[in-house]
Amino acid sequence: MTGASPSVMRSTVMFSFVVVADAMGRNKNFYNTLTASAFCLLLYDPYWLMSVSFQLSYLAILGIVYFQPKIAALWPIENKVGNYFWELNSVSLAAQLMTLPFTLLYFHQFPTYFWLSSLILVPLSGLELGAGLLLLILDPVWSFAASGVGWLLWAMLWLGNQSVMLIQQLPAALLDGIWIGGISALLLYLGIGSSMAAISFRRYKWVLASLAFLLAVLGSYAFAEFGHQQNRQMTIYSIYKHTAIDFFDGEKAWSLLDTTLEAKALKYAVEGNRYANGIEQVETLRLEDTAAVFTDHFFYKNGLAQFYDKRLLVLDGPLAHEAGDKIQLDFLLLRNTPKVELEDLAEQFDFELLVFDASNKRWRVDDWKAECDSLGISYYDLDVDGALVVDLED
Repeated sequence: MTGASPSVMRSTVMFSFVVVADAMGRNKNFYNTLTASAFCLLLYDPYWLMSVSFQLSYLAILGIVYFQPKIAALWPIENKVGNYFWELNSVSLAAQLMTLPFTLLYFHQFPTYFWLSSLILVPLSGLELGAGLLLLILDPVWSFAASGVGWLLWAMLWLGNQSVMLIQQLPAALLDGIWIGGISALLLYLGIGSSMAAISFRRYKWVLASLAFLLAVLGSYAFAEFGHQQNRQMTIYSIYKHTAIDFFDGEKAWSLLDTTLEAKALKYAVEGNRYANGIEQVETLRLEDTAAVFTDHFFYKNGLAQFYDKRLLVLDGPLAHEAGDKIQLDFLLLRNTPKVELEDLAEQFDFELLVFDASNKRWRVDDWKAECDSLGISYYDLDVDGALVVDLED
């Protein structure tokens, strides 16, 4: 009923193993069941191993089973209501602890009020499941009662959604802009694994190993921060029907955008790269701007940008430069399928690389690429090869 996503399949297969074990009178070992279900699902589709939902689902359930009893035991509450809510919180804390490295790696953010939303959504989810099943049963035989149950189900769903929206509006509800690489995520999981070994085997060496891995993460982060200070990079993004270029200088960036590019599409394309490069300040410019922008290392006017010793010209219309000495460029970018001939470009500009962005018509880019091959012109197709990243040397 919910669709065969990897996380749902994980739950279904594990539950099936448990039911079969009960029917056969066999002992159930959770870790064997977890491993067996993952093995069966990966036999069905090995690519699920790289699925984010598959990874997070298995890590979350592993964290809940291992850490939840230990977290719950830290604060024994005799009151039944208080103990119920603390049990819910301990489940959320256990799942969040185990999925934290991948959450930071994939989404670069951390929800600070996850524990609060779980207090509302977990009890509601059980009621919603029961109401949904009751609705399926009543609908064919008693439409009046089914309408009442349907309204109640809608109300619970509305309450859950509104609660999440309200929690999102709380101060500091989301810590974003957190970037860790694959090595740091691996080190964090090694630290968590060492902590689990220390708890299970009660050996001091595992505590030291966990601390060593955490220190390695801090060292990796400090090294990355130092690298960001020295960072000089130009990135031309591949965004369908649009143009976006970032120039990184330390923790500051200048961003050249076309006027029709929406904020959502821009964020999806550039946010991860900016986080990875430690960008904290962005100055946005429009390609159509005619006023000159000049700083110590960056200049832009009328489609011509210079960043340190690299020159980039963005061309989206017929050539306006009169014949004469060639203009020296490093990159010449064509956008919006300008009506130009490559032979004319070669006569007026001396460039190292011709770049076609994703705003050009596909058939015209293919023709240009064939001409480049015949003329011996180096080119880069953003729509095929992805973003162009140029690291400037010191």
